[in-house]
Amino acid sequence: MSPQAMSSNHEDLARDLAALPVPEPRERRYALVDLAQLSSEQRRLLRADRLPPGARLFDHDAVLERQRDIGAVLVDLTGAEQPSHESHAFCVSLVESGRGLAQASWLVSAAPVAGLSQHLARYLKVALPDQRRALLRFYDAWLLPRFVRVLSPAQWTDFMQLASQWRAMQPDGTWVDLRTRPERFVVEEGAAPPAEAGAAWPMAESQHRMMVYAGLPGQVMRRYFDEQPVRAQARTRAQVYAEGVSTMRKAARHGVAEIDDLEAIMMIGLLNGPAFVELPAVHEQFAQLDAGADFQQVLMRLAAIRA
Repeated sequence: MSPQAMSSNHEDLARDLAALPVPEPRERRYALVDLAQLSSEQRRLLRADRLPPGARLFDHDAVLERQRDIGAVLVDLTGAEQPSHESHAFCVSLVESGRGLAQASWLVSAAPVAGLSQHLARYLKVALPDQRRALLRFYDAWLLPRFVRVLSPAQWTDFMQLASQWRAMQPDGTWVDLRTRPERFVVEEGAAPPAEAGAAWPMAESQHRMMVYAGLPGQVMRRYFDEQPVRAQARTRAQVYAEGVSTMRKAARHGVAEIDDLEAIMMIGLLNGPAFVELPAVHEQFAQLDAGADFQQVLMRLAAIRA
């Protein structure tokens, strides 16, 4: 690596560390981490055996608890941007990987870690409109901004009530402020999940439909309850993303201007694996895009093919 590139990387890291939310004196800064996406070196740095009780979101559900080592966890990284902090190396690794992997988002809260974890765990298990249960992987840092945009006012208020700040880095290196309340909610009705973490909350048909179109098709809700949990456990999110590189390239060829639109096509391919991309019907839709077809219509057809 050239000295110029090293200098640029150092500047990017310094800028990203400075962008982490700063807690008030009685607050703590947490990284909401997707353990399934961590490298072996990051797992070593995390030292999961030292995590406080209740820090893992999956610990609050009797079924999910068996998958706790590939689920979500809140890691207290208050002050970890300082080189002298014992978790500095882990903190830096999460920030550096933010442009390439959706490993973590960053939030500030005055709540105890176990209470905050239990509160967020209430959103893990959903009842889909067809009444099947599914795991909603809202903690994926690239999908989280799309998730909060389709919550109802009551759900958004409940979801955010223990966090005073919440940010997530996106693939282009920009930070999204998740804590800014939308001026307009696209879903007006919908109650907050039950108080107990193990109960499934009913997802409205409109929410499910919009999540599909926003790049959250059913497969992102890892079907631990309905489909082969052992196979799901074996596949990390990094592997899932890697499978969709060809889809990303095909979508990029069409010069899609809006990142959400690009992600919508990208994720439909990613979350169904490479076989989906090679379906004749999918090839036909990409050909129609080349011929000038309406993007939203093509996107809806891709979602229908995925379903």
